Amino acid sequence: MPMHMMMVVRMVSVCMVAIRIEAVWIDVMMRILVIMMRVMMSMVMMWIMRTAVVDLPGCLSFNYRLLRHI
Repeated sequence: MPMHMMMVVRMVSVCMVAIRIEAVWIDVMMRILVIMMRVMMSMVMMWIMRTAVVDLPGCLSFNYRLLRHI
């Protein structure tokens, strides 16, 4: 096998490995992004639920007072 053929094969193998690593890296990044999105969504939902639960009695009492005032 000539020398330049060996070089080409080595280059191709290096490129393949790099592409594979890049694909894996992209896959990992996408998964991390998805997980982060889910965590953010759940945190936002929890926050909304908590604020709604906290605000609900205040809202009800406020409406009650308003209605009684009328």
